[in-house]
Amino acid sequence: MNTQDAVKDLRALSNLINISVDQIENEMLSRGQTYPLLSEPYSPETEKPRMAPDILAAGSIIIAAAAQLIASVRIPVTSVLVTAIQYEVSSSLRVAIQAHVPEILREFGNKGLHVRDIAAHTKVDPSRLGRILRLLATNHIFTEISPDVFIHNKLSSILDTGKPLATILSNPVAKHDDTLGTVALFEQL
Repeated sequence: MNTQDAVKDLRALSNLINISVDQIENEMLSRGQTYPLLSEPYSPETEKPRMAPDILAAGSIIIAAAAQLIASVRIPVTSVLVTAIQYEVSSSLRVAIQAHVPEILREFGNKGLHVRDIAAHTKVDPSRLGRILRLLATNHIFTEISPDVFIHNKLSSILDTGKPLATILSNPVAKHDDTLGTVALFEQL
């Protein structure tokens, strides 16, 4: 395979992404709907447009093409390394959930909260918590809006039980009672 073939493959993947984005845009416009932003917290109402079968199909094409594009462009050693260290993301996710970071950000950080202020409500060292949240933000779970200042986004907001922090701290064992249970599932993975 020569360079032109490789570039042709990259362009084909890029075109698949562009065509699918155009399809989503056209469907949203024709329905008078807005596609949900990653930067906004999760809400079942704002997610409805994404759940239409044709939008899900276009999204699946984007996801597959983007994954192949990344695998094609990234240095092979880096790809394998990124895969090998994915356990750190799940471990970091568990720490954030167990430290009640999603609830802390909901209650105190709607404009962003410095990691030392988040850590003040937890038993986690601020410098360690900062590295944990930065790794999650690198994976689009939470957003780091300035150095060491984090805010919710669509992905991190689904980790919030919706319970007041004081209620959770007074009875941590009941944190997941009367919730959908998804956060409890993520905490155990």
